Amino acid sequence: MKKIKKFIFPILLILCLVAGTIWQSAMTQIEKSKYCAVGNYVDLGAYQAHYYSKGSGDTAFVFITGSGTPCAYTDFYALQNMLSAKGQTVTFDHAGSGWSSNANSPRTIENMTNELTVLIDTVAPNKPIVIICHSLGSLEAIQYTQTNPEKRTIGLNRLMGELGCFLPVYGENSRNKNLPEIVKDIDKEMFYRFAGNADSINTINLINENATTVLKGPLLGDVPILVLSSDGGDDWNKVQIQLASWSENSEQVMLKKSEHYLYWSNYEQVSDCIESFIEKISC
Repeated sequence: MKKIKKFIFPILLILCLVAGTIWQSAMTQIEKSKYCAVGNYVDLGAYQAHYYSKGSGDTAFVFITGSGTPCAYTDFYALQNMLSAKGQTVTFDHAGSGWSSNANSPRTIENMTNELTVLIDTVAPNKPIVIICHSLGSLEAIQYTQTNPEKRTIGLNRLMGELGCFLPVYGENSRNKNLPEIVKDIDKEMFYRFAGNADSINTINLINENATTVLKGPLLGDVPILVLSSDGGDDWNKVQIQLASWSENSEQVMLKKSEHYLYWSNYEQVSDCIESFIEKISC
């Protein structure tokens, strides 16, 4: 009897793991058919990128998610709706996230920036671009500006949180509770589908190499930059001021009592800052 009891827990654990795996696979397939893509697709070579465009106008606002964010459509839902009254807005899912396919190439900063260029040239050709990015998405924004000096980029808006947050566990509740009911289920499904995705892990593994590539590039001259930073104390704020020094025409604001996804925890402040910034660079 003792020998039998000894094996009960390992057997139960294995059964739970098997059941969990089967359940995850089954629910992923069900939810894939239930929550259809809300936008369109563009072939970026390495993967089929899902994007959602809303609004129209001479200026395009392009959103770039940070590492570990499972779905751009739900993540930037509020800000995209707000800015769609001012011009074309574009959110897109990185490889392996949201409704995008997996990538067939490494997630180096060069590859991701080239893909971003193709997406912008396809979805918002010949328009001034305002890039709104979160966390590690800032690397793509800077690299894009470095490698496309001929582009008429009128703004680089970096919504910075704590750079060291790599997994999509901090801030998920803050976003989800503020989404409309019809969008909440999509957000949850994307979170479960995206967690541990190979492309996300590949991006994280290449963080140091990608950051080094960006640091070796040139400064951004007088490209307007707004850096919105989470409240991480004086030392963190000094780092954010240094980040703003990439441009001669920059502004850095630390938002008190903010979280990593500060455009959800401090939405009103963020939207006010963005609107003021757009008015300033449009003068």
